[in-house]
Amino acid sequence: MSCASPDDTRIRIVKILGDSVRCVHDLKDILVEEREALEQRDTESLNTAASSKLALVSKMAELNKNRGEVSEQAGFGNDPDNIDALADWCDDDLEITSAWQQLQVIASECDQINRTNGAIIHLRRRQVLDGLSVLRGEQNNDSTYAPAGSATSSAAGRTIVEA
Repeated sequence: MSCASPDDTRIRIVKILGDSVRCVHDLKDILVEEREALEQRDTESLNTAASSKLALVSKMAELNKNRGEVSEQAGFGNDPDNIDALADWCDDDLEITSAWQQLQVIASECDQINRTNGAIIHLRRRQVLDGLSVLRGEQNNDSTYAPAGSATSSAAGRTIVEA
């Protein structure tokens, strides 16, 4: 079945997962920094965070590729879903299982922070576009409710360009 020994596989997978956990912790820190930069509208910090985030995501992809290769060499395939079977085969002290669970928890936290950051970016973008549309005298095409409850306001007012 396998081209690698259980001990060698366990050592290699534990190292890769340990590196992955450290990397995803760093990613979480960067995402928190990105959130703070968004809240403070600090463009320089945002650019720094984006560069760091890109480097960490690239590193995570490489570590995931390495994990898959070690798993394949042990005869378990490249799919992350095979980690449980691989752990059953070579993880008597539950190091792989523990590191994998830790990685999953932190990755989930990163995903949530990243989604929130994306929502903030989307909201700020929408605000800028709405402001530009007012300045240009364009009608906002978003479907919003007027005070009377209708889908769009029928009140015609002067645009800022006309004022």
